Amino acid sequence: KDDDYNTILPPVGDEPSVKDYTDSLVHAAVYPTGMLLCPVEEYIPAAFTYNTASAVLSAAEGNVGYSPASLYFALTMFAEGATGETAKELNALLGERGNVRLLYDKLYNNSDTAQLKIANSLWMSKNFTFREDFVNTIRDDHRASLLTVDFGEDANAQMTQWVSDQTAGLLKPTFQTDELTVL
Repeated sequence: KDDDYNTILPPVGDEPSVKDYTDSLVHAAVYPTGMLLCPVEEYIPAAFTYNTASAVLSAAEGNVGYSPASLYFALTMFAEGATGETAKELNALLGERGNVRLLYDKLYNNSDTAQLKIANSLWMSKNFTFREDFVNTIRDDHRASLLTVDFGEDANAQMTQWVSDQTAGLLKPTFQTDELTVL
């Protein structure tokens, strides 16, 4: 019932626009009316979602989960620093990029009634200097944590701990970097 739903999740801001997103491929959350709060495809091109999901899920075995938004966030950060042929390939894959900061702000929710936390980080070698505009864009537009480390076993453990902390212990990935790792 709508009344029960509203006591669990109070309405978020204004009602959504009249546009009906019930046939949406990917979405973030739904109002009791079935209208989407944040249709992701307004910010992430549908072709990106379709092409990457097809590639990821067809290669996967067993029960898997896939978040086009997570991959999109990671690749748009990477694209910020890319040039030449790499930049062309990334831009072709990503499509026309929308406002990544706005997408982050629309998706992120850390209230008493619901949580959708987004945690991005960029780990940078202490042995290199990175362009200030790149670092500022990653921090400000992508809302990513920026960390400088000496890559290797200690950094691997720090990255694992960071991910674990951000996911309340749900994820504890392993990393393999060495002193030649830059980013």
